[in-house]
Amino acid sequence: MKTIMMFDSETQHYRQSIYSYFIKEFSKIGYRLIIIYDKKLNSIVKDSYIGIDYRFSNFIKILRQYNCKIIISFVWLRYKFLIPFLIYCRVKKLKVIVWSHGINLQNKKQPIKNQLYYLRQRLANALILFSKEQLKYIVTSKKKVFIANNTLNFNEFPIVELSKEKLKQKYGFQEKNIILCVARMNTNNRKPEQMINLAKRLDLNTHILLIGPALNKLCINDIEHIQNIHYYGAIYDQKIVNEHYKMADVFVMPGAIGLAINHAFYFHTPCIVEKIEQGPEAFYLREGINGYYYKPNDVGDLYDKLTKVLDKNNYSLFCQNAIETIMREGSIENMFRGFIDAVNFVEERYT
Repeated sequence: MKTIMMFDSETQHYRQSIYSYFIKEFSKIGYRLIIIYDKKLNSIVKDSYIGIDYRFSNFIKILRQYNCKIIISFVWLRYKFLIPFLIYCRVKKLKVIVWSHGINLQNKKQPIKNQLYYLRQRLANALILFSKEQLKYIVTSKKKVFIANNTLNFNEFPIVELSKEKLKQKYGFQEKNIILCVARMNTNNRKPEQMINLAKRLDLNTHILLIGPALNKLCINDIEHIQNIHYYGAIYDQKIVNEHYKMADVFVMPGAIGLAINHAFYFHTPCIVEKIEQGPEAFYLREGINGYYYKPNDVGDLYDKLTKVLDKNNYSLFCQNAIETIMREGSIENMFRGFIDAVNFVEERYT
């Protein structure tokens, strides 16, 4: 088998599930995929995972050890050796696929640093983007660009057998509308106070559930005095998290949404998202079809959009569109197709 090395410094938990699928599928076509993570950031005891100190010399050493000729790089520019490493790969005729957003989507207006992103694009033999929306940030040849819509591996989700109604009974919200927000509360321009202000506009037939770490004490104190908003902190049991997604009637994200939109749509849950700078996953949202954007910092507009989604004449269609969107565009099979197309491209063009 030929070896492909995926350099992913953090290799977050959800990514490990994705890589499990990739490892299996690559093996079917003659490739061994090895994940190389930064052992200062993670510790993974699994076959096909290797932790190293992320340094230039260690990258070279492990490539030689496994005689690897194909590299997939998901490495941030904060690793200052990255550009020299890409130059080394070009000189040694190694095939490098860069998996990225193209530039930093959270800080696009940094003209000097963007030149490094553009150089990374040019040094790569192929690029994989998180969605087609990032094509506008590509300055190199589009012929070497491939799309792998970022998603979750739904195949490994624990099964939720109870219906939405039974789940509401289980958690004490029988005959209530449930608005869900799952997020780390202090990153990505998140504004949990908007959910608190929304709760004040809603009657007691609609409850807001917040799940995730790092909610500030001021918000926690406010929540204690409002009957229809509940904060559960971080929940790490995937089945319990999935039960809340399935129980929810609408998912709302004040701030950048990320993969929560994939999670919500998989459970037929429409999304309402703040109209701010968003990550690539927000492209799954189709205005008036599977959810809405609301005006930045405008809780009144959020309330209006929520009313539209929950309208009995429209709600079931929003739900159906949500699941159809993610199954059509955000399946793990679709994501892998972008990777294998990039590998086939560098194999054919740079032999």
